[in-house]
Amino acid sequence: MAFQIISSEIVTYGTGTDPAPVNITPPANCNAVVIMWSYLHFTGAGVSTMTLDSNSFNESFEGTWASGNRNGGVHVFHSPATGSAISLDVTWDTAPQEGPTVTAVYIEDYDQTGYRDADGANTAGAAACSVTLTTVSGDIVIKHDSNDTDLGIPALSSGWADLENGNGPQSEDYRTSTITATGSTEVCDSETESYSQIIAIAIKDGSGGGSPIVIEVLPGGTPY
Repeated sequence: MAFQIISSEIVTYGTGTDPAPVNITPPANCNAVVIMWSYLHFTGAGVSTMTLDSNSFNESFEGTWASGNRNGGVHVFHSPATGSAISLDVTWDTAPQEGPTVTAVYIEDYDQTGYRDADGANTAGAAACSVTLTTVSGDIVIKHDSNDTDLGIPALSSGWADLENGNGPQSEDYRTSTITATGSTEVCDSETESYSQIIAIAIKDGSGGGSPIVIEVLPGGTPY
């Protein structure tokens, strides 16, 4: 077993507050599905309900919506069924006016005691935004950066690896990317300046590493 991102995929929903469910396929060895999402509505943006294979999420963080802005969040599902298509069903607080953009990220050896840190930010008009997460070296950090489509797909931040990106529905462009933490904090920037939004999560290693097992052999070859 290894603490890692196995793969990811784009999840494309229709319009409205209660779009048709979309099937996703968690791969073998995935013990957590991390759903990163965002959309814009001028009177509020958030998740009302979200289920995977009819099961509610185990952990979540939702950004704080500000008037006229887009918002984002992250929902984590533990121990999904793997190897076949299962339904990801969401009901939004409001019908997205731009977006939604959604990425599913599949983690091996996610620490199911809970994520390390998560945060979000958004801004109206021509300004970027960022958050700083508390991390430990080796944590996996994932961010979902979205913006008004007039500036195109957000650039890939220096040192980060791309997971998914695209021209999302209803004039919302986005990029989901990742980096491995090397210290006690990780700055997660948005890379655009037009109604930009950032949501980010730091994930702990659940592989159960630690000290090696030492077996003492006594004289005569008997293990102790």
